[in-house]
Amino acid sequence: MADADVLVIGAGPVGMISALLAQKAGLSVILLERNSKRQENSRAIGITPPSLEILRVLSLDREFIKLGVPVKHSEIWGEKVLLGRVDFSCFKSEYRFILALPQNITESILEKAVGASVKINFFRGYELTEIGENSGIVTAEGISSSGESFQFTSRFAIACDGINSVSREYLGIPFIGAQYRETFLMGDFEDNSGWKDEARIYLTSRGSVESFPMPGGKRRYVLRTPHFIKENTSDFLENEIPARCSVEIRKAFKFWESAFRVQRYVAERFYKKRVFFCGDSAHVMSPIGGQNMNSGFADAELAVWAVMHMVEDENNIEKLASFYTRLRKISANSAARRAEFLMKGGTAGGRIFSVFRGTCGFIILHSFLRNIFIPMAGMLNIPFRNINASREKIFRLTGL
Repeated sequence: MADADVLVIGAGPVGMISALLAQKAGLSVILLERNSKRQENSRAIGITPPSLEILRVLSLDREFIKLGVPVKHSEIWGEKVLLGRVDFSCFKSEYRFILALPQNITESILEKAVGASVKINFFRGYELTEIGENSGIVTAEGISSSGESFQFTSRFAIACDGINSVSREYLGIPFIGAQYRETFLMGDFEDNSGWKDEARIYLTSRGSVESFPMPGGKRRYVLRTPHFIKENTSDFLENEIPARCSVEIRKAFKFWESAFRVQRYVAERFYKKRVFFCGDSAHVMSPIGGQNMNSGFADAELAVWAVMHMVEDENNIEKLASFYTRLRKISANSAARRAEFLMKGGTAGGRIFSVFRGTCGFIILHSFLRNIFIPMAGMLNIPFRNINASREKIFRLTGL
């Protein structure tokens, strides 16, 4: 007998959603997290309507919305010229906004729900070192923060252990891709912009500024940098934000700053030896537009759905494993392509390119093309964005 139906490796947002969906499906769960404490930095902040639809299944959507900022509008600016205003009320969803909620709050809500479930055994400070499958049982081994060895068994596993996934590396799955040249710096400041709950995007010859409201009177700014600038080693944000969008940020308190490089990787397989891969362990893409974390939520939902059916009938294993990899690769590659398009087209500088981009942006925002591009912001035209939106296709492909 296995210790649990499913072992979830990694207790970030994707891992905890996996665990909660699994217990909702009636499965017993072991959840492992290598860090002894939850991180408190804001990190990813955008939650799209398809992800809120997944959270509704867990009755958590209202809690998320209560603690976040529903962003219903965004203004797009060129060189001090308003190109257009985006109204997310055109979203074909119950949630006609993008929710701005820092990742630390997201994880706090999810961890509280995990702790309230009697079907989830949560172990913090448990670092995985080996994982394998034998005779239909997954065995995971590692070392706890106290230095003790552990071993857990399960019928299936869902690996959500990040870009440096031990699970993926131990099972020998290639992670194919490369790092982009583009580098960015983002910071959370006291909001003195006067823009209230509206997002702003500035497309200038000096480079772009993306700005989003956050709970607690804060605002996130994301700027492309000419080269990698390590956080808190320069006044780049304080000097560049006023130059690009005329906000005197030097008078605002800075809560947090982070530099990042952009990468695009995808696992060769999303399933092996009864182990599903979700989130950063399966794919990494430009964080522009929040595509990667939200794609991870959809990974988790479909992985749990597949595990539930595999537990009911093990004759479905090979079919569902192939189905999961196929659908999630289609979805992840679609998200990665648009994230790359938004990053390269939206964040570059240069006067000639900036004029061309501004002209194109104005045409898009004032023509029928807006009906194609605006849903992109909410990931509403991503193929297989969640089970609810893809139920008929899933039934046609699997008969389940």
